[in-house]
Amino acid sequence: MKIKTLILTSFGKFKDRVIEVDDGFNLVYGENEAGKSTVQHFIEGMLFGFYKPYRKKRTYSEDFERFKPWGSDTYCGAMVMEQDDGREIRIERDFLKKQDGVKIYDNVTGEDITALYPYDNVTRQNLPLGDLKVNSVVYNNTVNIKQMASASDADLAKEVNDRLIELGTAQKEEVSLNRVMGYLENKKKSIGNYGQSKSNYGMAVRELKDLERALDEGERVYNVIQKNQKRIQQYKKKIEAAQSKCRNQSEKTQAKTREELKNMREKVRQIKSEGEALSSRLAELEKYGDFDTRTYGRLKILQSNLEGAEERIKTLSREIETLEGKCRDITGRCNRIKRSLKGLSRNEVQMDYQKYQYALENPSVIEREQEHIEVQVSTLNRVSNGMLILLMVLGAILVLVTAINPGNFLAGAVLVFVNFLGWFLGLGGAALMIYKMKSPGGLEPETAEDGQEEYDEVPLTAVEAILQKYGKNTREEYEAFVDKAEEIFNRLDKLTMDENVFLTQVENKKKELEEVTHNQISFETELSEELEKAGVENIEAYNEGCQYKNELEKVRAELAANKRLYDELGGGNMIKVDLDAGEDDNPVIMVAPDGEKIRAREALLAFNQEVSRLQGENSMLISSVSNPVETREKIETLKNQISEYEEDLRACDMALEIFGRLSKETHYDSAPVLNDKIGDVLYSITRKYKEVKIDDKLQVKVVSPENGDLLDIEKLSGGTIDQIYFALRFGVGNMLEFDKSLPFVLDDPFVQYDLARKTEAVRFLWNISKGQQVLLFTCSGDEKRILDHNEFCYSGIIL
Repeated sequence: MKIKTLILTSFGKFKDRVIEVDDGFNLVYGENEAGKSTVQHFIEGMLFGFYKPYRKKRTYSEDFERFKPWGSDTYCGAMVMEQDDGREIRIERDFLKKQDGVKIYDNVTGEDITALYPYDNVTRQNLPLGDLKVNSVVYNNTVNIKQMASASDADLAKEVNDRLIELGTAQKEEVSLNRVMGYLENKKKSIGNYGQSKSNYGMAVRELKDLERALDEGERVYNVIQKNQKRIQQYKKKIEAAQSKCRNQSEKTQAKTREELKNMREKVRQIKSEGEALSSRLAELEKYGDFDTRTYGRLKILQSNLEGAEERIKTLSREIETLEGKCRDITGRCNRIKRSLKGLSRNEVQMDYQKYQYALENPSVIEREQEHIEVQVSTLNRVSNGMLILLMVLGAILVLVTAINPGNFLAGAVLVFVNFLGWFLGLGGAALMIYKMKSPGGLEPETAEDGQEEYDEVPLTAVEAILQKYGKNTREEYEAFVDKAEEIFNRLDKLTMDENVFLTQVENKKKELEEVTHNQISFETELSEELEKAGVENIEAYNEGCQYKNELEKVRAELAANKRLYDELGGGNMIKVDLDAGEDDNPVIMVAPDGEKIRAREALLAFNQEVSRLQGENSMLISSVSNPVETREKIETLKNQISEYEEDLRACDMALEIFGRLSKETHYDSAPVLNDKIGDVLYSITRKYKEVKIDDKLQVKVVSPENGDLLDIEKLSGGTIDQIYFALRFGVGNMLEFDKSLPFVLDDPFVQYDLARKTEAVRFLWNISKGQQVLLFTCSGDEKRILDHNEFCYSGIIL
């Protein structure tokens, strides 16, 4: 198929633009932002529309909005193509969502032949490419090479394997392992795997681990609680026994020593003092109650983003300064070149050179023109002589009239003026006559030159005048000067083009700098607002606040335990009672191993303190863990769910393994042919690498021509990698047997090529253009110079 005409009725920046395309090699030139990519996407859109592939329902791609015209209610176009059978068809497409559709007409008769083409149930449209079985994925990874997109899409490998299987079977129906394996992969993806923490499977596994850890921790904590509870019961029994013994002893005797009562009172006061200190510390820490670690983490992220933005601003500023320095350097070089030209323009030098050549080729014409000018000069001399004599006569008459003044008809002032005028005319005419008689040529040189300027097309002095104008003594010197001037003008044009490129880069960097600066202000504002809301000056202070928040929780727990102990001991009331108590109601209840006697009140105080401590510890432990019974139920539910996921994954893996073996076997059978095709293309454009190895995922390795080593393409230069992917695209298209049915469309594919690589690539494209239409979009003049230098035939299109 060949493209004949592109009609961009309303598409992107184009409005009612018609582009005629010829057979063979078409070089489409346009500056940056001229619309090259727009035209390339227009061709793609006319063939496939802007829909995402492999969808169960019609879904528009990002290019739909990207090329939607601004300020226009229409979004459409047409394209005339010649099919392989010679029939011309006209494809008309409306891209708007509510009325999108495609119509196909016979371009000769105007007959609507849309129904003759296959129908796509997803897009609900007919397919202009008929039975080629080419979708947008294959198209964009073979014959359509977009700007900065040399590498092939991963989906291409699946399409290639599908096509190879289909070509290798005897069935006529389409065999799409791609769809079956895609369904299985999507199902696996929806389940996820062990390492994907955000997938269903991964979240279930992670939640199970968390619950198991929580169960272990809960069981450990509840064991501690049970042990504490047993100890509490034991202490309560001891307390009860001690209290009973105290009561019995109190009935028998009074307290024996006041010192022990004072010690008891002092301990209770100490508990109260500790409680007051804890309350005071709690009041100091209350202001940190709203601090939390999640906010601190978010502040750290904001701080990191802010630092990254500031670093990027510095980098961009340096890059802008460097680019502006290059622009200033180029401007200075251009100014020096212009000064060296001394005001000469390319047009002036070229026109003088044409006159120079004309004078050399037509000397007789120059002589006739010279005689004509001499006659004119002689005539001018005679006329000027007459004018000077007339001035002298007129001056003499005026002087004579003022001298006679008949009848005194002239007043005094008028008489003086007329007399002055007469003398001025007479003497001026005489002076000019004398000067003219003394000049050698009669007519002044300036006047002769003025007469000569009337015949600039073929000057009187011809070659001599041009040599004199440029200060050259010989024709060889002048011709060398012309050649040198042409080189200078070319260098000036190249510098101007480089300056424009740098200015564009400066503009892009400034736009990015503006965006990064905006982000920096946004990060800084959000960070400041969060810190101001928390009442701190910096993120380190907020971190300290989080630590104080932890201390606050600890103080609250200690204060609660202290209050319980103080209340259980009776607080101030007990102190008052004990002040009057005697030693007889504080009997010895046990003797320590070292022989020390332990009395009831000291034991009660110690027992109650330990009970309060254990109760406080139990309260904190219970609030810190979940109930083990509930946790076990959740774990059982998650294990059942994970088992279902694992069973589904094993089934999918088994099916994928079977289909994968079939795909690999098919690729293994076709690999030698594919390797040879791509190797031939690669050698034709690199003149170095000829042997390649390609796996079923279209991963390429090349064989080193020096030592036969198998090289990963990542070890090669960027330009060579682009050449390999270029060869891969062409070889795959040739392998799938549709490459010559579609035009080869390329948008600046050689940006990483040096001149030698670019020359071989252009030569390769020109060779294939003998049997396949090629559209090469470029903003560089290199491709045109290569084509012209090699005298290759091509059609030029300027956007």
